Amino acid sequence: MTIEDLKAYQDMKRTVRELEERLQMVYEASPKPNENPGGRSSVRTSSDPTAAKANNAIEIQAELEAVLARLRKKTNDVIQFSLRIDDPEAGAIIRLHYIDGLSWKQAGLRLYGDTDAGDLCRMRIKRFFRNS
Repeated sequence: MTIEDLKAYQDMKRTVRELEERLQMVYEASPKPNENPGGRSSVRTSSDPTAAKANNAIEIQAELEAVLARLRKKTNDVIQFSLRIDDPEAGAIIRLHYIDGLSWKQAGLRLYGDTDAGDLCRMRIKRFFRNS
């Protein structure tokens, strides 16, 4: 595994969040049943907005499920990698930053008890991959 693999893993997690947000927006933008803006009579046309939103939600949900399946496998790969490496400290940093999603500063605080240790964590991972 390379640092590029870990960055791709983070990108996959971002994609999941974006798809979840898009899906939520579809649900929030859905009109309520019997909602009739402006008091005009509603006539159904062939371009039913509810059906279009439902189809959109189905497509987003399918894409989300596919990305989540890949993310679960990749998460397992990253965890196994972090547990197999010879440097337990680097493994802990990988789990905190890449899997748990903590910032470098938060990982430094969690691991060393110091927010100023964020740069130490980042540089430790850079060195680990450069020397691997």
